[in-house]
Amino acid sequence: RNILMLMQLLIAMALVFAIARPYVPSMVVEGDVIVVIDSSGSMQANDVLPSRHEHAKEQILKLIDGMDKDRRMAIISMGARAQILARATGDRQILRRAIEGLEVENAGANIEEALSMASSLAADLKGAEILIYSDTQFDFEGGNYNSIVINENGDNVAIRDLSYSISQEGIIALSNIESFGYRGDIIIECYGDGILMDVKEIYIDDGDTQNIYWKGIPKGIGVLEVVIDIDDNLIADNRRFLAVDEKTQYDGLFISSGNIFLER
Repeated sequence: RNILMLMQLLIAMALVFAIARPYVPSMVVEGDVIVVIDSSGSMQANDVLPSRHEHAKEQILKLIDGMDKDRRMAIISMGARAQILARATGDRQILRRAIEGLEVENAGANIEEALSMASSLAADLKGAEILIYSDTQFDFEGGNYNSIVINENGDNVAIRDLSYSISQEGIIALSNIESFGYRGDIIIECYGDGILMDVKEIYIDDGDTQNIYWKGIPKGIGVLEVVIDIDDNLIADNRRFLAVDEKTQYDGLFISSGNIFLER
């Protein structure tokens, strides 16, 4: 009795998928293509095995193997600086070497520069499709852009920033901790020249940001280090270093209509 309703639901689902235009990577390249691979630090996360970056490389290598002989591909690495790893070519060996030799970076992604390069290369290729392999979803209006998202939303706690100030009592460090998907207790350690200065345990919620102060650090320390003792999906941002420069001092000029707290 519900066959008609089921058919209507199936038709509605088909229409939704048609409008959304979900992209499923094909193993056969039907036209010229420009591949942009995200090589930033977040691609080291292992919520997608063996890592987001390695998984992206595996998918691109399969894409290369499925190329027709008369098709061309260009490859761009999207790291701190965008780089053209291979200009448009149909030589599979050149393309494979470019991908196999690519290493992930401990830095952010220069998205604007990478997309600018992709647009320039696409201008020389008629109807070229631009495929972006990243852990971030990109939405584009018009153009032959397709975003292939490699991200299982793993748990991660990151040290986003580390800074310090020097007072008469010693060095005061400030570490900024942010959670991406993780919820629970974490242990944070502060080191000065490799010697443990202090340990703190905090509770952090998903999406939460906390500032952790470290006081009582003696003057003369050359390197500060803060470590999060946690087994999450991205270990690269669980440790942060900062060199201490006690010789250089800066004067600051504060201009305001009045703030008694800052003045004091």
